[in-house]
Amino acid sequence: MLNQGDNNRITAEAVDAIQRVSYEYMRPSVIFRPKIYQDGNQFCCLLGENIQEGITAFGNTPDEATRNFDNCWYKEEQ
Repeated sequence: MLNQGDNNRITAEAVDAIQRVSYEYMRPSVIFRPKIYQDGNQFCCLLGENIQEGITAFGNTPDEATRNFDNCWYKEEQ
């Protein structure tokens, strides 16, 4: 049987997991679904018609490109 301390720990871990998943679904790269494609030896994440006019980020992996895109998105807001 679980004691109160165990219940509190499990609850805190569940809340933390829900917050992490919620954050992932709220990322700009998830909401706006930019194009992701390989460009030379890197991956490009592009929202818009072209690199000059859109929001663009690069990375060594698709995940890195989308995370860099998210950072660019938030910098554009400021």
